[in-house]
Amino acid sequence: MKPAPFDYVRAETVEEVLAVLALEGSDAQIIAGGQSLMPMLNTRLAKPKVLIDIMRLKQLDRIDAASGAVTVGAGVTQRTLLGWPPLAEKLRLVLCDRRLRGRRQQAGRPPRRRRRA
Repeated sequence: MKPAPFDYVRAETVEEVLAVLALEGSDAQIIAGGQSLMPMLNTRLAKPKVLIDIMRLKQLDRIDAASGAVTVGAGVTQRTLLGWPPLAEKLRLVLCDRRLRGRRQQAGRPPRRRRRA
C-alpha cells in the first residue's frame, strides 16, 4: 500500500519547524530517520498532512555528557552514537543492542539456495 498524500518540509532551522508546527498543529508529523514512521505511513496507520524532516538541523545532531547524564539529539544517527568514544563508559546498555543488531540482520536475510547434487 502507498502512503496517503502529504506535504514534505525539509526544515533548515528550529524556528521553521516551530512555525510549521504552530500552523499545522496535530496534522504535522516530525521525522528524523523514519525507521518506525515509514511503515506506519505505508499502511496508512499514520496520515499526516505535513511531514517535517529535521535531519539537517545541526542543533539536534549532537551528543552531550554532562553531570552524569547523556543527552542524544534527535538528529544523531545510530552509527554516530556507536562511534562516540565515551559510549562504552557512559552507556553500556547501548553496546548490548549493538551485538543484537547482527542477529537482526541475520534473521532478515533471504534464504540461500541449496545446490542440488
